[in-house]
Amino acid sequence: MTTQHQIATRLNALKQRAAIPEQTNHWKPTSGETIAGVIVGMGSFNHRLYGLQRTVLLETEIGVVSVITSKYIQKAFENQNAEQGDLCAITFQGQGVSNGHKFNKYAVIVEKMDVSHE
Repeated sequence: MTTQHQIATRLNALKQRAAIPEQTNHWKPTSGETIAGVIVGMGSFNHRLYGLQRTVLLETEIGVVSVITSKYIQKAFENQNAEQGDLCAITFQGQGVSNGHKFNKYAVIVEKMDVSHE
């Protein structure tokens, strides 16, 4: 059963996505690079080669930037209860190897917005 809060949250996210310009930048980091901004949306799309890809949209100093989120980033968001309006910093720490498989390493920090002082 869908609650009023869930509906309001989804409608707000939909409004935010509709307000985002079509010329969204895509983050293609180099090792050690950090991106930081306010989470303005989360979504997904089907990539023709890689299948379902999840993304987060960050409002940064240069505008809205789309970041494809790995399972590691998704888990960090889940653990830190990331949601729209929160501050977020993601640092690409290069590639690692585990059991013979390469993977991208990230550091993820989510800072909850304190609306109690507004």
